[in-house]
Amino acid sequence: MRTFFNGLIKNLSNIFGILGILLTIYFGTFYVPSWIKENQNEKLNSSQQQTIQTIKELIYKDSTVTIQEIKTVVVGKELDEKISIPYTFYEILTLCQLSFIEDRFLPLERRMELTNKLEILKNQLIPEQAWTELEKSRERRARNKIIIILSIIISLIASGIGILSFYRKLKLEKDKQEEINNEIEESTVDISYKDFARQTEKEFIEALQSIKGIKFKIPARDEGYDLFFNKENKDYFIEFKLLTKSKVGLGSFKRFIYRLKDRPGEAWFIYNTDLTPLVMTEAKNFNNKNKDIELRLIKVNNKTELVEKVEKLLHTTKAHM
Repeated sequence: MRTFFNGLIKNLSNIFGILGILLTIYFGTFYVPSWIKENQNEKLNSSQQQTIQTIKELIYKDSTVTIQEIKTVVVGKELDEKISIPYTFYEILTLCQLSFIEDRFLPLERRMELTNKLEILKNQLIPEQAWTELEKSRERRARNKIIIILSIIISLIASGIGILSFYRKLKLEKDKQEEINNEIEESTVDISYKDFARQTEKEFIEALQSIKGIKFKIPARDEGYDLFFNKENKDYFIEFKLLTKSKVGLGSFKRFIYRLKDRPGEAWFIYNTDLTPLVMTEAKNFNNKNKDIELRLIKVNNKTELVEKVEKLLHTTKAHM
């Protein structure tokens, strides 16, 4: 139980990060669009009922009411409420007819009379005008849908960015922990490791020096690399990192590339185990930032494989890792 709570406290920021992403998805995809739609519907229903009631009063009391007066009522309500009623004038008159028909406080004959009066007004709306109004109504509805869709898209994009950021954060933490564990493993190897590294590096250098047409030089210790040669006016810098079981860590790799960042040519980092994720990331960043020198990561298991890969690189115009 104590281990569980310690792990919980340690990962508290990650837990809140996940919770924040989930809440963003929920509010952006479900709650906010639902709230917008519900709020719009409530406001529209209220405005619609008030508009219909006003038109009914005009129809009931005024025998000479005109289409223009009906339009003035509808447009005035839209301007006053700062909304757009998603119905054409033809549809609004139809809703008024329905309201009169359902009004049981009026005698049936009176209801039919008022309904017929509205029908006359509807007939005054020529088909072309009614169609134009219908298109405008559809445009208004489409705009409302676009607002909701944009809300969903924005929230999903924000959530996606959050998820990506959270993933990268977890990956970086994992890579850092792996780097620490690798450093511990590398520092605790027995004395035979140094003998292995010296002997293997010596064999590798001798194997490279046996390649015809290439004259290798062993630089001074403070140069930061193990071997150097020039071919066709191009400098090549070689570093060996030979281990028994641990991976190549960031410390030794950075020492090599730090000395080469301002030198033109090629840099060969030759290793025999594996590279930590942070080394892979650092190598990619190095090649992106330094255009005058190309870094190659060359993994080999023995000197025969090393010679084969080097000969292939030197005899191929554009070979890659």
